[in-house]
Amino acid sequence: MDTCVICGISAEGGICLTHAEDVFFEFGGNSSEQLTLGRYYQGTVEGIADFGVFIKLNGEVTGLLHRNELKQRLESLGWEVGDVVYVKVKAIQDKGKIDLGWSIRQDENEFRGMLLDEGKSIGSKKKSEKKGAPKTPDPRVENERGSGTGVPISMLEKEMGKNVRMEGKVSDIRQTTGPTLFEIQDESEKVICSAFESAGKRVYPDIKVGDIVQVEGKVELRRGSIQVESDSIVILSGEKSDAILEKISQVIYKKARPDKFESIVEGLVDYAIVEKAATEIRMAILESIPIVIRHPATVDGHIAGATIEHAIIRIVEQEYGQIQAIHRHVDRRPYQSNGQEMNAAILDTSRMLESQLRYSDPVPLYVFISASEDSEEYEGMKLIGIYGANRIIIGGGGIEDEEKEDYAEILVKAREDEKIKTLTALSVEVAVAVDPERRDEIVHLPAISYWENAPERYIELANGAGYDSDMIKGIHKAIAVEAFYQRNSSKREMISDMLFGENTELIEQCSSYFTGSMEKSMLAAAPHLDRLVVNEKEIATIDLDKFTHRYQFPPTELLLLGLIEKEQVAVLIGSDTTNIYVESRGIIDLKELGKDIKSMAGKNGSINIGGISRGEISFVPGDREEVLEAVVESIVKQL
Repeated sequence: MDTCVICGISAEGGICLTHAEDVFFEFGGNSSEQLTLGRYYQGTVEGIADFGVFIKLNGEVTGLLHRNELKQRLESLGWEVGDVVYVKVKAIQDKGKIDLGWSIRQDENEFRGMLLDEGKSIGSKKKSEKKGAPKTPDPRVENERGSGTGVPISMLEKEMGKNVRMEGKVSDIRQTTGPTLFEIQDESEKVICSAFESAGKRVYPDIKVGDIVQVEGKVELRRGSIQVESDSIVILSGEKSDAILEKISQVIYKKARPDKFESIVEGLVDYAIVEKAATEIRMAILESIPIVIRHPATVDGHIAGATIEHAIIRIVEQEYGQIQAIHRHVDRRPYQSNGQEMNAAILDTSRMLESQLRYSDPVPLYVFISASEDSEEYEGMKLIGIYGANRIIIGGGGIEDEEKEDYAEILVKAREDEKIKTLTALSVEVAVAVDPERRDEIVHLPAISYWENAPERYIELANGAGYDSDMIKGIHKAIAVEAFYQRNSSKREMISDMLFGENTELIEQCSSYFTGSMEKSMLAAAPHLDRLVVNEKEIATIDLDKFTHRYQFPPTELLLLGLIEKEQVAVLIGSDTTNIYVESRGIIDLKELGKDIKSMAGKNGSINIGGISRGEISFVPGDREEVLEAVVESIVKQL
């Protein structure tokens, strides 16, 4: 029997099942019937059509890679006739037609080996024999992938009561009042390995999360789960460590790549970037890396953050099977979107470093959700990046493409030709990629994130999911109440009950509170509106310091929305000591207003228009009158 070109174990056809996806084949046959289903082949682009790409596997055999098999839009592939590509043979139809599938590897150097498929027999070429190719890892590494001296974690059940040796990566460390628990992961599974010296004492203090280790110990059953009672745990290094890490990483990456998913709204965001963000989130779950979700303490912010959290939770439950794991693996934290982004980043960095020092916790994946148009409000992301945290930004309107790598590894933002979308609309696209099976549970969320004038597509999706206009409005009001109180708390259970559990009693209670509080506040504020008519359109202003209850519900933004609807004015401007809020129901171009304020007021550094997309302008107290005049002048000009 042949041996595997990668690891050297006996394998028919020159490749074992474990490494079947690590090699590509050059096809030397003359008929499609000689191809082997499931194998990856090298080919060249012969032609591109609206429905897919024709791939020539050699001079006599050609197959079709249909656009439905792609992980991104056909137009974004960038392939041209004659390009060398890699595809999977999925099916051979009648008359020899070949259905091809997508390969995540599109570079020869991403494979670990190459084989020649002559149609009848297989001749092998090791990739390391090719000029310039990287060296293939030594197959004699002492573990089950080579000589078999190590036991795969997935096979420990068969070794119950026996002493074993195993290798893997430390994915988590927990100190109990008794032993120290090390979670060890190889390419097949995870297992807890306990180490005990004395009660509550940390054993092997030099071992940290991410280390590759060799464990020797006895396989036991503890509370219904397999556990290894270790005799020794040794840190591995060099080629042996690298080989183990490479295998684990490949398996995790393959498992982390999301299944084919359907965008909620086609073309809103770049499909490939969304897939990359989803893969990063799923990899964090599989590698026991905690995920921190930071979002504004607004209605839209809470729904956006809860959407990502909801997609993560089911995968965590599948991997770890206990409710405590959810709280350990995902932490949703609201922040005040009024210049407090840096404060949130400093707090999170401090928590991260403390957790590393005290509990040997891994550096978390950081998901930051923000609608700010000012790049300065993302400066905290640079601070988090200094300590090695991977960062995903959802929103990021103020970050230019050429500088996005300074702030995050992945930036998910709406395409430039799209109208302003809520943060929830963007987050739902990521969530459906993280867990495509959650699609039906989250399609109604974008409609709820809008106070009014939600795009028709989102209304249709919500209606199709059983949410009529009254329920959409009621949930929005209820979330607004929850978002206002205890602003730094995620209120996970209550928010989830409203968005996913349809707790009608809770929704009705909070919605009723919303309506009563709004009516009282509008009744107090309405008589104090100063009005100005421009081209038959009425502009109203109000001094928020004098005529509103500043620290009671509703918040300023909602009060202005209620007033403009009740008083039927075209534009409503509210001002306090350091902020101006503009509500125009889409009549005013807010970005244009922001540019005018910067040029008219001319106060470099004293005026912040980072919140202009939501109609908010900040300034120092001494500039209040000047900025207010500039705002009115710009609005009059637009009207």
